[in-house]
Amino acid sequence: MSQKSLHLLLVEDVEIAQKIASMALENLGFTVDVAASGEAALDMFQQNRYDFVFMDIGLPGMDGLDTTRAIRQIEQPGMHVPIVALTANYDTSHKPMCLDSGMDEFLSKPLTKDKAQEMIKKLIH
Repeated sequence: MSQKSLHLLLVEDVEIAQKIASMALENLGFTVDVAASGEAALDMFQQNRYDFVFMDIGLPGMDGLDTTRAIRQIEQPGMHVPIVALTANYDTSHKPMCLDSGMDEFLSKPLTKDKAQEMIKKLIH
């Protein structure tokens, strides 16, 4: 699968951050769906096939860690969709928590084209 044909899920509750990140991802040629909550992300994940997920960890209600755990529970056997944590407060002490929840990597906001491209290249072979 070419990276240009990837279908991404962006989970972000802040509207301006949604716009910045989705624009960066769309400018790279990706198809992007946006979920504003963990609950919405879980519903969307069950209804669509995503190749990659960028997950805000500070979501209201079901946070990004719980959402990631729930996604990992429903993932098909043998399938592993890369999930990258997004956080406004880049604190490396959060990284083990994110990885323990089933996330694959950790990035600080804002999500830029360069950061997104580098992470996707790193996690999709």
